[in-house]
Amino acid sequence: MTLKFAGIIKMAKKNTSPSLEQYPQFVHEALQQHDLCSAFEVRPKYQRINYLRWINSAQKSEVKIERLKQMLSELKNGDTYLNLPIS
Repeated sequence: MTLKFAGIIKMAKKNTSPSLEQYPQFVHEALQQHDLCSAFEVRPKYQRINYLRWINSAQKSEVKIERLKQMLSELKNGDTYLNLPIS
């Protein structure tokens, strides 16, 4: 899977903490770029919140990007959540 992250790496360096109702701009843009907004929105609220907290808890932007890539892959495939199978 090829992921395009033009401009997202720069935005990931910002240490924004998501509220329960909002998510960081770089996550929103990545979801839009990969047409995964609806896949994210249909996930249970606890999963959406945990994904955002998990991504933003990373200290290094490289780790945030890797976690973002994992989330996008899991949303695309629809069968896992934080490396755990879902039914």
